[in-house]
Order: sequence, then C-alpha cells, then structure tokens
Amino acid sequence: MDIESSPEATVPSVQGKIQSLFLVLSIAMITGALRVAEEAAKWITLWHIYGWTKVEHDHLRVVGIRPLVVSNGDVSREMSDYCFSVGLVIWLLSVLGLMYVVNQKLLPPQFRLILREKAATSLGLRLVVRLCALSVAILVGGFLPLTEALILSLVTAAGALTWLRKIQHDDRRFG
Repeated sequence: MDIESSPEATVPSVQGKIQSLFLVLSIAMITGALRVAEEAAKWITLWHIYGWTKVEHDHLRVVGIRPLVVSNGDVSREMSDYCFSVGLVIWLLSVLGLMYVVNQKLLPPQFRLILREKAATSLGLRLVVRLCALSVAILVGGFLPLTEALILSLVTAAGALTWLRKIQHDDRRFG
C-alpha cells in the first residue's frame, strides 16, 4: 500500500477541507447576520424616534448613519449611537445563536473534533477559500442590496454546510 492511498494520508486533507468550508460557512453567516442587524437597527431606531404609524405613513427611511439622517431631512447625532448599539446587540446575539445551532445541531460530532485541531492544507485550497470568504464578506457586507445580499449569504452558507456534510472521512478515532 502506498502513502497516497493510506487512510492516515487523507486525514490532513479532509481536516483542511472541513476547516476551510467551516470558514466560508462562518463568513456567510456573520456577514448575513450583520446586514440583517443593520437593517433591523435602522427600523427600530426610526420606530423609537417617530413611532410605528408615522414611519409607515411617511415612508421614512434611514439615509445615513453617522450622523443619523432620515429621509424627511431630520439629522440626529445622538441617535446614531443608539442605532449602532441596537445593531451590535442584534448582530452579536444572532451570530452566537447561529453558530451554536450550526455547531451543535447541524455538524456531525466527529467534525466538531476535527475543527478544533490544526490542519495541514494546501496553499491552493487556502487561497481559494480565503478569496471566496473575502468576496462573500465584501458583497454581502456592503455592495449588494439587502435582498440579494441575504440570498447570497444563505446560498453560500447552505452550500458550505451541504458540502461539509458530504465529506467522506476515514478517521480511525471515531470508530
């Protein structure tokens, strides 16, 4: 039996793939949650300042964050900190919740152990994964409109999670 076909030779490769795909999955979830939190914070801030009925009746929108500029021309320097704080709380709670659900409920138990270990991955795989993660972060984080950004984030996360669950591994530690 040669080195290439032995199970011990494939473990670092599988380990690297799992860790790389988990990075893409994490970036997609984090940036998607950031966009949702930002939008929710804007709406909550508007409702806090004007009330639900005025926001709906006048079709108010937040145009700028620093300082907070509303579509009716109002400018508030104090409420931009409120908007940021609300968005930060929503984002942190949603990311922590998403990561918990993915880690505890969606990943196979043996992958959780593999994710804790240091992997030896090829330079090509690392570059591709980092470029994919960076492009998702940039596109979802600011360039795409909200609907398209969330669709890209969900598709990327679902694709990475599906690919993660289909990885075949032959690791003798798990029986």
